[in-house]
Amino acid sequence: MMLSRAEALSILDKWRMESSPVSGSLTLSGVTVFFSGFITAVTPNMLKIAQSAGPQEPIELHLEIIIPLNLAEGYEYRDAREAPAETRSEVAKRVVSQLVIQLQHFGTCAIFERTI
Repeated sequence: MMLSRAEALSILDKWRMESSPVSGSLTLSGVTVFFSGFITAVTPNMLKIAQSAGPQEPIELHLEIIIPLNLAEGYEYRDAREAPAETRSEVAKRVVSQLVIQLQHFGTCAIFERTI
């Protein structure tokens, strides 16, 4: 389902406030970086995801991804319940939902809210 900017920011901030574990990928110009961690900041212009051992652990800055949301052109949300029936139970064991952010110049950031 396509989301407005405000709806997408609300979901990202919810994941931040709930310390939901996330993983995903950022693809720009044919280069893909995979990440896993927790959202540490959400503003109208920026999303920050940092690697961490867990929500109660101090954040180790081995990896920090900063996504410029001012370059976002669209947002799409998918829930695990929308997965095809034959894979739904397997998907739901690992993923709660997904937010795909389409960035200018053919970039994409896919973020998965993982199950705990």
